[in-house]
Amino acid sequence: MGQEKPKNIGETVYDPGNVTIHACRLNHTDKDDKKVVINLAGGLDEFTVSYNLNKQSATCKITVLDTEDRLADIDIDGSETVELSFSSEGDDVISEEFVIFRKALSIDDSSGAKGKAYTLFGVDVGMIKQMTMDINRSFTGQISDFVKTIFKEINLEKEIEVHDTAGMSSLIIPGESPYDAIHRLESFGFSPDHQSSLYKFYQSKKGYNFKNVERIIAEERDDPHMYRYSPTELAENSKTLLAKHSIVQLDFPETTSLISKIKHGTHASSVAEIDIINQRINVTEFNIADDFKNFYHLDQP
Repeated sequence: MGQEKPKNIGETVYDPGNVTIHACRLNHTDKDDKKVVINLAGGLDEFTVSYNLNKQSATCKITVLDTEDRLADIDIDGSETVELSFSSEGDDVISEEFVIFRKALSIDDSSGAKGKAYTLFGVDVGMIKQMTMDINRSFTGQISDFVKTIFKEINLEKEIEVHDTAGMSSLIIPGESPYDAIHRLESFGFSPDHQSSLYKFYQSKKGYNFKNVERIIAEERDDPHMYRYSPTELAENSKTLLAKHSIVQLDFPETTSLISKIKHGTHASSVAEIDIINQRINVTEFNIADDFKNFYHLDQP
């Protein structure tokens, strides 16, 4: 198995204005079992990296203008990855590796008949790796420790930050993938300090998280990011903090359905703790209609 010299698509590195691109490379193995690296930066048209509190993994969408058909012969089989590294003023460098799971082709009218625009869709490598794994075992202890144990079995380079949970639990994970198992544990988490006990498993630019949403609000609401909404203006072509925090488009995605929230325990839940010493059962009930006023809120002190 050999490795070819990196190939380039275009010569001038795409400059989006408000971020600096450090690397954008596609890695794949050709039909001769050689590792090939293609530098996409020169043909990069646009890219989007998405982190979402309601999504388990980061995703990316990268559009490349390819007039030399460098991407035409690549058949996506799950082994192709894209390394993307970028930064903006005042922020650390964000470096991610995505597994490409789909490739779409369209004709680029701006570059003539031979111009082709390829859009690559990717997801964090951890998502693909854990899909072939099964967690089939029993657990006894705290939910937060279960999450750490399951995540460690995936053996990723990224770390996970976990908020503590209270109480002791015994449960069985019935042959689920690690991410599905951790998602199951979201509804079993009981916060020692916050009434809502709404836990989420998600990826951010710093790594993976299993956190209580109300605690996030309580700890971070006093240091918010300030944005300027300017729907009639074009994004400022600079790498300043002002440009980074300018909103040119604002969308409100569809929220989780009421039924899903009820099943998840977001609206109502009950926790029963067995007190062996005092020989009694302590029941803690939560109902959003009665307890919402007691939450930590973004718009209240």
